[in-house]
Amino acid sequence: MDLQELVEHKLSSAINLHPDKNFFVEDTAMYIDCLGGFPGPFIKFMLESLCDSQALYELCDKYKNYKVKVVTLIGCYVDGKKQFFE
Repeated sequence: MDLQELVEHKLSSAINLHPDKNFFVEDTAMYIDCLGGFPGPFIKFMLESLCDSQALYELCDKYKNYKVKVVTLIGCYVDGKKQFFE
């Protein structure tokens, strides 16, 4: 899944429930280089299954590649306008 699409979906869902309110939603993705960018926005589920961050380190250590990119995307809906901030 694409992080932008995920945050847009969260924001649209909130707006559909309460179109007269202002909202902020966010999500975070972790793109692990040695895993081809996996898990992306599924990092929460991956960390839950690994039990701790040490297991994530050990996974990267097997490839000797520790490059990761962590991105948080915030979507806001204020006064009828959508905006996104990375």
